[in-house]
Amino acid sequence: MLRIAAFVIAMAGVSPLLAHDVGEHEHKEEFQAQAVEVLNDSAEMFYHADYWITVTSGTYGKEGIPRLIRRGDAITVGDRTLVANYIYAERCIKPLADDGEVVCVEGHADCVIVERPEDYPMADGSDRVWIYVKDCRPSE
Repeated sequence: MLRIAAFVIAMAGVSPLLAHDVGEHEHKEEFQAQAVEVLNDSAEMFYHADYWITVTSGTYGKEGIPRLIRRGDAITVGDRTLVANYIYAERCIKPLADDGEVVCVEGHADCVIVERPEDYPMADGSDRVWIYVKDCRPSE
C-alpha cells in the first residue's frame, strides 16, 4: 500500500503509515479483506481522470458510503457507482514513531476499495475511482 500517490495522501489525509516507508513491513500487515466496517465516518470516494491535455483529481464525497462494505457491494456517491470487488487493508501490528511523531498505532487499520486492481491509486496518470477509508475494521 506504500504505492499510494502523493496526491492521495494530500487530498485524503491518508494515514501516516501509508505515507512512510516502514522498511521490511515489520510494523504492518497488508491483506485483502472480505468486508470492512467504516469507523468515524472516515470513508471518501476519490477519482483521477486524465483528459490528455489536462489531468484532474478530486473527491466525489462521502454521502452514500455505508458503514459496512462487503466485497461485491455497489456503492453510489453522487452519480458515480463503484463495485467493491477488492478491499485492500493495512493494519499496524507494531507501534512506529518517526522523529518523535507517532506514525503507526498498534491495531489501527485503513483500507482502499476498488472495482479493479488497476484502480488502486498510484501516480501513473491513469483514470481511476476508489474509496479510501482512513479508519476501519477489516475482516478477512
